[in-house]
Amino acid sequence: MIIAALAIGELEIFASIYILVIAIIGTIMFQLAPRLNKLIVEKVQEKSR
Repeated sequence: MIIAALAIGELEIFASIYILVIAIIGTIMFQLAPRLNKLIVEKVQEKSR
């Protein structure tokens, strides 16, 4: 949030929301990583056969 604090006015609001959204997306992707990995591995194995 230090970066967002350096911004001015409307940009500060946008920067705060952007950082929050990216953090949430990162958390969701981290939670889904095992499932995503399994899907990717299965698709690669199908192509190599």
